[in-house]
Amino acid sequence: MKIKKRFAFSAMIALSAMLALSGVGGSIPSVQAASIFSDDFESGNAGSWTHTSGSWTVVQDGSSHVYYQSGNTEGRSSAGNSSWTDYSVQADVKIDNFNGTNRTYLCGRYTDGNNYYAASLSNSNGGTLEIRKKVGGSSTTLATKTDFPVTCRYSVHG
Repeated sequence: MKIKKRFAFSAMIALSAMLALSGVGGSIPSVQAASIFSDDFESGNAGSWTHTSGSWTVVQDGSSHVYYQSGNTEGRSSAGNSSWTDYSVQADVKIDNFNGTNRTYLCGRYTDGNNYYAASLSNSNGGTLEIRKKVGGSSTTLATKTDFPVTCRYSVHG
């Protein structure tokens, strides 16, 4: 199985703010989240990533760089900090060889290979998107959407 993963990975921490409303002429201040980690691999390296399985490299794909897993078995790579508590994950995923039984996962709240939450995409049943959790090595499917075609490019936001 060859999987190309293009990560426009954004881990965001939400900042809390109080709305300051006064009587006459009060205003609502704007609030923005601070970007604490992002990687588009255009630097040509994946220095902030740690792979625990698979063969990962940064390669050229058209006019941009991607994080590429070339192995024929499961590939696992992560970035960020397990102490983060309020963030979002976003990635563009390109699958080169989807033989019908393979899956690709985009994980959040990743602790290790036995503890995480993930969006899972497979080519079974006309394409299947699942929200899954794995705790202590035991996987549970929390939600499923079938007839989710995988012939298009998908962007998963969590």
